[in-house]
Formats: sequence, structure tokens, C-alpha cells
Amino acid sequence: HVDQMARCAELLADEARFDFLDLNCGCPIDLVYNKGMGSALLERPARLEDLVRATHRVAPQPITVKVRPSQPASQPANN
Repeated sequence: HVDQMARCAELLADEARFDFLDLNCGCPIDLVYNKGMGSALLERPARLEDLVRATHRVAPQPITVKVRPSQPASQPANN
């Protein structure tokens, strides 16, 4: 979904004022994790890099990446 992330970032950059974009890679919820997002991205660093690079190409603001080091990515939370 790299293209979708880039389109959303571009829309935000064009239509809103903000200081930075935060990519949430700390979400351990199984519904998010099982779709390959949230904390699952930590197990796929090339994919995470693709998301950050695509976002950076269209939005000049800094990008942060939220992580939760206390929650192992391989053990998603059931919710």
C-alpha cells in the first residue's frame, strides 16, 4: 500500500498544515498486525523503508516512526 500512503501524504501536504508525519509502527493489535501493518512493519524493514521514502518524496515535513520496543512484533495483541 505504498502508493496509498504516498497519496495520503501528498493530500495532507497540499491541504493541511502540520509539523511532521508520524508513521505508527507500534500498534500490536492483531487486526492491524495481521494485515502487515503496525508493529508487523518492523519485521519487514524494506517495506517500511519503501513507505518512508514514498512519503518523503511527496511531503516536505519530517517523518517520525513510532515503535513500542516492549511489545515483540511477533506477538500481536488480541483485541
